Amino acid sequence: MRAEGKFNVIEMIEFNPMQSGKVRLEQLIKAREQFTTREWIYLLLRTMGYEPFAYNENQQNNLILRLLPLVQNNLNMMELAPKGTGKSFIYSNLSRYVWLNSGGALTQAQLFKNMNTKEIGLMGRYDLLVLDEGQFINFKGADDIQAKFKDYLESGHYSVGNDKITSECGLMILANIDLYENQPRQQDYIRHLPEMFQESALMDRFHGIIAGWEIPRFMTESAALGVGIKADVFGEYLHQLRIVSHVEFPFGECPVLKGDNRDVKALTRIATALSKLLLLNPGHADYENYVLNPAKSLRQRVRSQLAELDPHEFSANLNAYL
Repeated sequence: MRAEGKFNVIEMIEFNPMQSGKVRLEQLIKAREQFTTREWIYLLLRTMGYEPFAYNENQQNNLILRLLPLVQNNLNMMELAPKGTGKSFIYSNLSRYVWLNSGGALTQAQLFKNMNTKEIGLMGRYDLLVLDEGQFINFKGADDIQAKFKDYLESGHYSVGNDKITSECGLMILANIDLYENQPRQQDYIRHLPEMFQESALMDRFHGIIAGWEIPRFMTESAALGVGIKADVFGEYLHQLRIVSHVEFPFGECPVLKGDNRDVKALTRIATALSKLLLLNPGHADYENYVLNPAKSLRQRVRSQLAELDPHEFSANLNAYL
């Protein structure tokens, strides 16, 4: 502070921001080197708001799967679980690139493009569209929306009028299901979702289903107690991981797979997401346990539901191999 005539003037001589506007992925790589894979999962969980030691190892592994559509373009997933497990919490708190829709009616104009205002819909504006309370969603013009979903989830683009719109937005559906002895009461638990998603052709375009019934209800002791990455910084990391090249970020590799085209595509996309999230490549000793096996489990649940919906067309067996 200094005096200038009748006034006192405060002069700023230096400014160090608490948080830079752009995060650098090399910082993430350098930090990861100081952690084992399990310790890194602990850090991710605390960043998400969960205390890792309130969950067993299998529950911890399931919780981090909620992050996958945030780090991988065009990754389409579902989580079906009982109420109170915190399914939607991270999607409303970690990233500004996510749109969370909590039930209610949705129209073609909202999802794809409003032909009156020319505004691009949710699927074209965000990294991820999350449909919460999926069992209650009402789609106005369901047949047309279903057709556009099938086109988009397969190809990454959709048509509205004369316009063809390309997007990297993923789709995540969250829904509540009933359990019996900690397992889905029905084998065809997909029946809890709107009829649109019970068509096998659309269901086959989803890459994985998270076993939310294996995650317990969120309790007071489930809230994170330790240190995590600042939420908005972490959200920027997740966003950058979607678009980074292998030259800049040497993770996200997946072995070359053969088999059913959609099974292979799903496994590759999920494994790529887990590789980037956990910073593990195929040569690492933890890769099979933490990347490849979870990817297989996620897609296997889709195959199981396809066999329930259309047993004459689909086998319950995953058809992808090295």
